[in-house]
Amino acid sequence: MEAEDLIHRVEETFGISITPEDVTGLYTVTDLHQLIMQKVNGKVWPACLTAHVFYRLRRALMEQGNVPRHAITPKTTLDQLIPPVNHKAHWKHLRTSVRLDFPPPSRPETVRVVMTWIFWIGTVALILSGCNDLIPLTDALLGLAAVWGTTYLIYVFSKPWLVYFEPGLTVGALAQQVLVENHQVLGAAPATWSRHAVWERVQLIIAHELGLPIHEIMPQARLVDDLHID
Repeated sequence: MEAEDLIHRVEETFGISITPEDVTGLYTVTDLHQLIMQKVNGKVWPACLTAHVFYRLRRALMEQGNVPRHAITPKTTLDQLIPPVNHKAHWKHLRTSVRLDFPPPSRPETVRVVMTWIFWIGTVALILSGCNDLIPLTDALLGLAAVWGTTYLIYVFSKPWLVYFEPGLTVGALAQQVLVENHQVLGAAPATWSRHAVWERVQLIIAHELGLPIHEIMPQARLVDDLHID
């Protein structure tokens, strides 16, 4: 198991950021436990939710685009990370990797404006014309059907031009959008992390990654020499 994988899992789980300087002081499982306690001590979980989502996005983007960890910050734009072709496939893969709901794609602004103008101007004009006897009522009804049908056809046939993210959208901004979509699920996390809860979670992470029974993850175990995490 690589140390970087362990750090990613810890960051995602606890919604914290671990720097390279922090890692240099880690020798035993207890050291890792104490570092996490320092990061989460006194912090209310909801305050970390955006960071928690960001770390999940960062890991997925790293794996998807083979991008180094340091190259993805909250201010990094998605244009720099996701290829300009086949946004739909890349977006779907990213959403699957993060395992959270994403904001739904939208039509281009030009399409939305055209749809709005056709629908409202056509509808209002035909209703007023029919009510004031400027055209026969049957013609007004047929006209309404044509307006609504045209709007629907534009909606259907504009699907290939769906916009999955606006140009210039940053990873940090996407994390906030994803948080809004998943606030009920993520908000169910514990309000604070107790020392015991952190220790149990650290044991679970290491045991899962190494394929070991959880009782073998002891506080004094050395990360490199005993557990072979390098």
